[in-house]
Amino acid sequence: MLAFHMVLRDILRHKLRRALRSKVTLVALFVVAAWFFSATLFYYTEHVLNNRSEIDFVASLYWALITMATVGYGDIVPERGPGWAVAALTAVIGIAVYTLAISVIADEFMEASLKRSLGMAPLKNKRIIVIGDTDACRDLIDELVKNRLGSHVGWLVSNKPESEPPVDYLIGSPMKRSDLLKAGIDRAEAVALCLGDDSKTLHVALAVRRLNKRARVVAVVESGEAEDLLREAGVDHVVSSRLLGRTLASAVFEPWVAWFIEEAVSVEGVADVAQETVPPRHVGRSVEEYEEDIARRNGCRALILAVVRSGKPLLAPKRSMRLEPGDVVVYLCARKDATAA
Repeated sequence: MLAFHMVLRDILRHKLRRALRSKVTLVALFVVAAWFFSATLFYYTEHVLNNRSEIDFVASLYWALITMATVGYGDIVPERGPGWAVAALTAVIGIAVYTLAISVIADEFMEASLKRSLGMAPLKNKRIIVIGDTDACRDLIDELVKNRLGSHVGWLVSNKPESEPPVDYLIGSPMKRSDLLKAGIDRAEAVALCLGDDSKTLHVALAVRRLNKRARVVAVVESGEAEDLLREAGVDHVVSSRLLGRTLASAVFEPWVAWFIEEAVSVEGVADVAQETVPPRHVGRSVEEYEEDIARRNGCRALILAVVRSGKPLLAPKRSMRLEPGDVVVYLCARKDATAA
């Protein structure tokens, strides 16, 4: 119990120290102090000196707040003498305090906005963190934005982007733990690594896994050796340059296969390949029935390509196959205007 109290005391002391370093907190404390100071003067002059029993300290607090705001309802007014002097002083204090508070708050907002525009502000509440400066990173971000995930994406880059990106970004080094934490790696749901250097990718992947064991990590690599090492390091999915080679081969010998791949992976294509977990209300339905539900929800022609059950993909499932709890379906959703009648 003693250890718990000591830990709690240290946490509260740390929080208080951080709060006192904030200009907004200091101004708020100054406003409260000025308010109580004015209320105390009014209570002394009216209740103590002028023997006004109806003026208690609560009424004095109310009067001080209204007077500092220069509203002055007139329901409580001071008597001649010291009371008038206190009222004048309170009005002047109120004008000064509110002016100071507004200027400090506006300055804080401007500073935060400037830091954000320069890539200096920490990334907050970002579900997806992209790390790297390569063109693959920019293509990934553009695709996420097209999927309406832009507000959930943060980008950690080592240099300021040439053009303003459509997502919030932070300029820092992915090799530094402090910059990874500043980017919100420890709270992210997914992390994408597109660094263009396999050794850096492996180093950052290990650092990310140490900071966040729950996030889904994907990476782009050049060599097959790095691909194996990254999988051993706990990266969930690795995209290698070999995939590019296979796509190029398809473009040479099977051009329509390459066309289909390009269209299917882009949300702006005539078709889109996507996945979703079967919700409990659809458990027990057939693949054919679930296809009809997907088509109705998305306004497209749907075709289920695979059912992932217990981590094992079942390709081209029978249309009569019944879905079970935890199943994930991978489906093709083709626009109706791109399909035959």
